[in-house]
This record gives sequence, C-alpha cells and structure tokens, in this order.
Amino acid sequence: MKRPMTLTGFILATVSTAIYAGYSMFALTLVIDILSSTSATGGATALALLILDLAIAVVTLVLNAVSIKAWNRGPEAYKKYKGKVIAATVFNFIMIVSLIVGIATTTAETFPILNIIIILALVAANVLAYVDLGLEGKRVAKLEAEGSMLEEDAQEATDVERKIEKLNSMKEQGLISDEEYEELKKSYINEKING
Repeated sequence: MKRPMTLTGFILATVSTAIYAGYSMFALTLVIDILSSTSATGGATALALLILDLAIAVVTLVLNAVSIKAWNRGPEAYKKYKGKVIAATVFNFIMIVSLIVGIATTTAETFPILNIIIILALVAANVLAYVDLGLEGKRVAKLEAEGSMLEEDAQEATDVERKIEKLNSMKEQGLISDEEYEELKKSYINEKING
C-alpha cells in the first residue's frame, strides 16, 4: 500500500533537518572557537543551547529517515512504523518551535531565511504525514472490502465447480443426456460470468 504523501513529507523533513544539523554543527564549531579564544560570559549557556539544538536535530533527522520506510508498507507492517511516524512529527514540531524561538530571541541570527524555509518544510512534512495517517483507516477499509469481494468471487467459483462436478456425476450415471449436460454447464458458467 503506497503512501506518497508520507514519502514526500519525510524526504522533505529529512533533507531540511540534515541542512539544519549541518549548519548547527558549523555554528557549534564557531562558538567553541570563540569560547576558546576569549573569556566571553554567557558562552557556556550558548554552547549548551547549541548542543541541545543539535541533539534535537539529530534525533529528528534519524526519526524522519526511518519514517520514510513506512510509505509502502502493508497495513500490518505500517502499524509497527506508526509510532515512529508520530514520533518524527512530534520532533519536527519541537524543531519548529526551537527555530521560531531562535529567530525571535536572537539578534545575530546567521541564517534567518534558511530557518524560515526549514520551518515551512517541517510544517509541510507534518501536514502530509498527518493527512496520510488520517487516510489510513479508509485505505484499510478499502483493502478489507476488496478482500471480501475476492472471497465472494472465490466462493462463487467453487460453487460453480461443485455444480459442474455434480453434472459430471449425473451424466456418468446416465441421469442426463450429453445435450442436457452441455446446456446446464453453459448456463452455470454464464450465471457466474453475468452475476
């Protein structure tokens, strides 16, 4: 069962989170360099926040990458991935909040446009994932309906086979003629074909 919105959303989230993690690593190295060359006050707090931000980005990146696998799983296998999909969307939301807080509280933001693009990508990814999650019940119901239709068709085919076997037996016992046999067999088959 394919979930193209899940695939698109988590590819988008994975790429945008990877970009964010990359430039967070760059910012972390800059802060470490600044702290090692000066005795800036408040540097330890900035360093701790950057490390926390990077940790959230890495966890989010991993969850988004793992959630990509859910896009083409059957209903039973998808149930195993559903928790990861929801966890990925929760971490996407945490990153969105973190990015918004970062934009709102930092005056020397190095990449505000990139942060806004990443926020929009994560919002889009979450929307796509939740739409697919919402459609899952309909997909399962459709599969079950198709399965029951196949069962009915198989049952009808079995019934026709039984009727034809009974005709064969009647013909062999001499209870019906060859013409009657062919006529009844034809009517059973037409009944099956025409519903």
